[in-house]
Amino acid sequence: MPLLWKLPALMFRPYFLMSLTRLPSTVLFFSHEDGTRLGVEHLVALGHQQIALLAGPLSSVSARLRLAGWHKYLTRNQIHPIAEREGDWSAMSGFQQTMQMLNEGIVPTAMLVANDQMALGAMRAITESGLRVGADISVVGYDDTEDSSCYIPPLTTIKQDFRLLGKTSVDRLLKLSQGQAVKSNQLLPVSLVKRKTTLAPNTQTTSPRTLADSLMQLARQVSRLESGQ
Repeated sequence: MPLLWKLPALMFRPYFLMSLTRLPSTVLFFSHEDGTRLGVEHLVALGHQQIALLAGPLSSVSARLRLAGWHKYLTRNQIHPIAEREGDWSAMSGFQQTMQMLNEGIVPTAMLVANDQMALGAMRAITESGLRVGADISVVGYDDTEDSSCYIPPLTTIKQDFRLLGKTSVDRLLKLSQGQAVKSNQLLPVSLVKRKTTLAPNTQTTSPRTLADSLMQLARQVSRLESGQ
């Protein structure tokens, strides 16, 4: 990682960084600790125990922090995730990872997803597998992007207020430019936005593999009846 604080252009100018606490700068960052806790506690309160995790790329600091937070709060609730997958933040990776999981016969009652785009892909995979988002598999996203309220159904997600981030950033830069002291690090709050993708677990949910096996068994029984066996 480049040593930004050694660059001459930055030596005499106020600057700050977002979510990079390892560098000696003024840093603003959202609380991944609170965000993951809110997601886990919401699902646990609804009664979910069979929870799958869809993380972002583990080369990302944010992805690793969110995954660690999920593990921490699931463990506190004596829950072990039934599946753990890694996407690349894209909707397509969310679709592919979720479809692969379902095709393997792993059907959680809920999923914690590291961003809203992957959650969108996960929702498509759930629907294309003949299951219902919310009713059969609850989904919690992360970020509360502008489009998340327009998903079908609207996505329950962890809100990171980027307008607050922008306002706070400008305020701090102005203070720095005027020689005023500011906190070296500032943690910004997150919140849970409850929409339509999280419901109490459906104990009657059937996996795609189980459903296919049942249909094949039924077809064999019908064939035997027709042949007089």
